[in-house]
Amino acid sequence: MRLPVLGELSLATKLVGLFGLAVTAVASLALILPFARMQTLVDTGQLETARALHDAWTAQRERETPIPTDPAAVQRLGDAVILDLSTDALRDRSREDWRFAEILREAESQHELDDGEIGPREVFLNDWEDWEKRYTYARINRGADGNATGVVVLERTSEQAAAEAAINSLFLLSAGVLVLAVALTTFMVIIRWLVLKPVKTLRLWAESVGDGNTDERCELTTGDEFQQLAATFNQTLDQLEEREKTLQSINIAMDVRLNELSEVNEALDKAARLKSEFLAGVSHELRTPLNSIIGFAELLLDIATQEAKTDETNNAVVRRKRYLENIVEGSRGLLELIEGLLEMARIEAGKTEINRELLNPVDACRGMLGLAEPLANRNGVALELEARPEVPLLETDPRKFQQIVFNLVTNAIKFTGSEGSDGKPGRVLVRVERVPGEGGTPSVRVCVIDNGPGIDAADQQAIFDRFSQLEGGHERRHGGVGLGLAICRDLSNLLQAELRLVSEPGQGAMFSVLFPLRLDLALIEEARLEARFRGSLNRQPA
Repeated sequence: MRLPVLGELSLATKLVGLFGLAVTAVASLALILPFARMQTLVDTGQLETARALHDAWTAQRERETPIPTDPAAVQRLGDAVILDLSTDALRDRSREDWRFAEILREAESQHELDDGEIGPREVFLNDWEDWEKRYTYARINRGADGNATGVVVLERTSEQAAAEAAINSLFLLSAGVLVLAVALTTFMVIIRWLVLKPVKTLRLWAESVGDGNTDERCELTTGDEFQQLAATFNQTLDQLEEREKTLQSINIAMDVRLNELSEVNEALDKAARLKSEFLAGVSHELRTPLNSIIGFAELLLDIATQEAKTDETNNAVVRRKRYLENIVEGSRGLLELIEGLLEMARIEAGKTEINRELLNPVDACRGMLGLAEPLANRNGVALELEARPEVPLLETDPRKFQQIVFNLVTNAIKFTGSEGSDGKPGRVLVRVERVPGEGGTPSVRVCVIDNGPGIDAADQQAIFDRFSQLEGGHERRHGGVGLGLAICRDLSNLLQAELRLVSEPGQGAMFSVLFPLRLDLALIEEARLEARFRGSLNRQPA
């Protein structure tokens, strides 16, 4: 807690200041009682003096003959002025002097003694007149009925009383100052020895440690909390040094591990580069003879088909036709697999370029359905296209757009079959529509909906992984190595689209892709730079 009044003062100044205020307050309270007692003693002495003068004056008046004819005349006795006033004269003087008003108030009040007898009443007042103390003593005489019959007022000023009051005040003030000075000096010596010196030692040690001298330890032998605090600091510093040594050992081990990981990463990078080069080279080398095989097999299949039409009873021709159909179908499946591996290798190598063109998504989807129609006819699946009105043109890569739609359609055809999970004939619907995107920006959504067996929620994320196959034997029954959906996901990311899946077991599946109307050039440039960087890494020699 910080006291705003003290500001940025030193600890010694704060302690002395606060202690001085506390001692001053205590001394003042302690001196009030002696001061009041001395004043009471002085006033008591003056009261006794006034009584003695009154008694002396009374005795003198009784001896004097004749008695003065004017009782209200001013008379003197020593340094005292005596007035013998009637109640009327007292009332007249009370209008001009507050002292006589006090005396009159006392005279008009009824006072009885403890024994019930009525007697005189005294009034003693004191005030200052310039630098002298003025005392007023009044003796009120009462008659048998209790009423005042007369008042004797004795006035006197006392330089001695004023001097005694001044001497008493000076004495008490001097005593207070002396007590304050002695207390502050004693307190300062104690504080400097017990508090400030250990605090200074701790501060100097802390500054030394802050400068980097961590081997230095604080040595305090005060035998109190400061010594315990210094021991705690030393123990903390020892623990910090131990932790620093441990961290240094860990850093050394991490450096060694980092070097090992760097070597492993280089080996992995080399393996990945060799794998990509192998896939690209082998795929390219396999495509050329495979295309020749497919071409000649299709040519022989056309010849066998014509022969089978002219001679349907020739079993040899029918078998040859069936064999050629199996060769063509297997070759096309192999070519599709090689194309998938080659596309995946291009994506991993960062060599995939985006060619922006305006595309009519409805026409593109209609063309993909035409290409997939032979496969749908063989599997007994009906293909449908549902195009909502006012579907806008897209600025995208047409080839990649068609590849995404074709992969989704052929995948749906493979797993739907001639009979859907709802007992109805197999059906694949391609829907193209305009939808509002995030932030109100419109986009085009292409949905591929089937009534196949559906996909369990636990498998919906895994089917987008490379070389992933579902349990239950669907992919093994229909062939493939699990690259189609993975390629769709990667191509969707390249086209800044979002691929989604909604499916439940026995309820079919819906794959939807949300394409933006315009590609973000900044994201394209970022993807291009990233692809170049990855390509440069792959081209580095091992």
